[in-house]
Amino acid sequence: MELGLCCLLHNNKEYKFRTYTKARMESLSFQDARANVHEVIWHNTKMLGRFFDYCRAEGITSYRLSSDLIPHFKYITERGLVTETELQEFLSAFGSHDTSGICLSQHPGQHVALGSNRQEVIDNSIDDLRYHKLIQDAVGFKEMNIHLGGAYGDKPSAKDRFVENAKEFKDYLTIENDELTYSIDDCLEVSERTGIPVTFDLHHHRCHKLKPEYEPLGSDLEYFQAAKETWIASGRDYMRIHISSPRVEYTTAAKSRPHHDFINPGDIPSWLLEAACDFPVHIDVEAKAKEKAIQQLNEDLKTLAL
Repeated sequence: MELGLCCLLHNNKEYKFRTYTKARMESLSFQDARANVHEVIWHNTKMLGRFFDYCRAEGITSYRLSSDLIPHFKYITERGLVTETELQEFLSAFGSHDTSGICLSQHPGQHVALGSNRQEVIDNSIDDLRYHKLIQDAVGFKEMNIHLGGAYGDKPSAKDRFVENAKEFKDYLTIENDELTYSIDDCLEVSERTGIPVTFDLHHHRCHKLKPEYEPLGSDLEYFQAAKETWIASGRDYMRIHISSPRVEYTTAAKSRPHHDFINPGDIPSWLLEAACDFPVHIDVEAKAKEKAIQQLNEDLKTLAL
């Protein structure tokens, strides 16, 4: 079982990616905006290498890269604040770091909705995924996890649009079940149609099971095994899942969604400990305390294993 760090460290000012806003860029002259953009991106290229080094030093074998390594990518490239030649230099810098021993992924935001019923949203989603693909090709991995999105009053049609619009990114995408709209059953169905692996989010599934109208078709272990098969079928020799604990407790699907600072060891099922012995399972620890939550969970897992 490999525990993964998601993007940042907890309240650590020495490990921070930088950003800029469109409003800030609009307030500056072209040359000043260009200088600011370049300064931020060069900072982020170096910081990414520091995160890789940190993970290796701390024995963290999975890392989720930030989606904002090149903030407002489309805006700055269309405005000419970064030329094609400069972009390639940035990408080469991102790809120059040692990533050995670390399983990498990204998680584009929920604004990415390939099943949307609005073409503008689909176009923006595709642009965003193309940006992530550039980063991943440069660094040398293929794993961007996204949600299926909204149902828009017609879930079957939304799934059809997702299947069609995901074709360009099939070898890069993984899909994740959510708390309210798309169950693990939905994700497995879409996976069967596309060959895209399913990232089983246990917390989301537990929330989804609180919906009175939802009737699971199998046990949590059976869903885990089904998700595992989608990773194997895609040619990968590992799988990824997400773990988190509710901020308070499991009450309703909506109220239980927010993540706790740490992982409650009681939320780690015994079957997961056993399954992780037979196949590499990378677990993104989605907890507010970040690396501190990983450290605590590692200690708790030692106790659970006794």
